[in-house]
Amino acid sequence: MRRLLLTAVGALIVFQSGCVPIPEDELPQDDVAAPAQQAFGPLDGGGSEVDSQHFRIHAYSQQDASKISLDAESDYNRITSDTNLFSFSPAVPYEIFVYGSQDEFMKKTGEPQWANGICIGKSMYVFSSPYLNLTVSHQLTHLIFVEFMGSQGQVPDYLWVNEGLAVYEEIKAATVNGAPNMYAGIDATLRQQPIPIDQLVHLAPSTEKDYQVSPWYAESESIVNYIINRGGNAGFASFLGNLRNGQTTDAAVASAYTGVWTNLNGVYQSWLSSSQ
Repeated sequence: MRRLLLTAVGALIVFQSGCVPIPEDELPQDDVAAPAQQAFGPLDGGGSEVDSQHFRIHAYSQQDASKISLDAESDYNRITSDTNLFSFSPAVPYEIFVYGSQDEFMKKTGEPQWANGICIGKSMYVFSSPYLNLTVSHQLTHLIFVEFMGSQGQVPDYLWVNEGLAVYEEIKAATVNGAPNMYAGIDATLRQQPIPIDQLVHLAPSTEKDYQVSPWYAESESIVNYIINRGGNAGFASFLGNLRNGQTTDAAVASAYTGVWTNLNGVYQSWLSSSQ
């Protein structure tokens, strides 16, 4: 399993492949040259392929591939709408490989039992389960975030934005699919015992192993949710664009939300006092 190691203030952050996508230009050269489907073992027996505007789906049946394609396009439209990134479009379609079971996924990717998906370059590897759509939504958010942000997408201090947005979109996908909100009821506790903003930014978890029960993920999602709903989708797109262009987080907030917040701590204090 490939890992990108980055050092942050007070912490060693490991961007595991199951957590944040690894850009193709940071893979070994032989992986860059090889077709995407050779990154991990192919589907047994070849499977079926379905192409759409933004995706190429590999699954074991045409029916499954078609449904996953429709769901992924719906996720893509929702994510780009929530972030106001309407002008963003991937350079080439994302590929999604859907293994038939968790055992096959673990065997062919080498991922641990807790992992639900892995992204490498512009390819996503997942497995068939009742939570497949939620996994695809979460991982697709990572793919879009990293591709839009370019080199800034791997900055450790922005991991809370990346993961908070991914969980935010996963919760939305859960609502669409009638699944329970994994963080329902946690938000009130966070307001009573919040993680200080400096710790949220600099002391991120090294893997997504415990993200469903982690206060760090819950608070990251809650703050991203608050920023989008309080500051607006257009403001969030401006905020991401400012980060991509190299502004500090405080400067990115100030220029995106003139008259609302002047820095990240202002966002944090406003979030704390809100009754969202």
